[in-house]
Amino acid sequence: MKPPESPVTPESPPSIHILPAKKPGLSKKTLLIIGIVSLIVLSAVAYVAVFPVMKGLSPSKPQMTPVPLTVVPKETPYTQPSKTPTISPTKTTPRQTLEVRYGESYEQVYSLNKNFAFGQKEVFSQVLTRPPLYIKFNLTPVIITRQKVINIGLSSEKTINATYTSPNAWFEVQVIDAGTGAVVDTQGFNKEFGLMTKQEYMVRTPGNYKVELSGNDVFAEVQILIGVS
Repeated sequence: MKPPESPVTPESPPSIHILPAKKPGLSKKTLLIIGIVSLIVLSAVAYVAVFPVMKGLSPSKPQMTPVPLTVVPKETPYTQPSKTPTISPTKTTPRQTLEVRYGESYEQVYSLNKNFAFGQKEVFSQVLTRPPLYIKFNLTPVIITRQKVINIGLSSEKTINATYTSPNAWFEVQVIDAGTGAVVDTQGFNKEFGLMTKQEYMVRTPGNYKVELSGNDVFAEVQILIGVS
């Protein structure tokens, strides 16, 4: 026989504990962010409110008035003026000149002070009825200065300034018979004439003459005279 079954006691349902709902709150991190943002906003408000006042109290900077720029011309070093070409009229006022060398007086009919370059010419005509035709000229050739090394290779080697007359300087006076075109006489400087810068000569035969002056790299002072009646 089966033993009698013991009565089954039903289990009581498990008790459920309901926790009270937490009140909504802010975390520390959120509070920190809010604090920083608030501090920035307050600083900005204070800057906007206070800075204009402080700016008004601060001394104002003096305004700079622009000064117009004055350009001072650069001083040009003084240079001695060169001889200026001066051409006297072909026919000058008759003027008698006593030439001590010849013990005679002559009448000046032409004078010229001029720089000659590139073979430039000047022409003077004279009908000679009172010989002689007396021609005088005084020349100043162009002078060149260059550096030159001397005693090359020696202990006394040095550089000096060498000064000499321009090799291109020359001057020529031709007396031409105006009727035939024949050259009556020719004098000058350099080329085949020598290096005398001061010369004078005469044409003693009456006639119709043309005097041609030409040259290069020279300043010429020329006088033409005739005899006195």
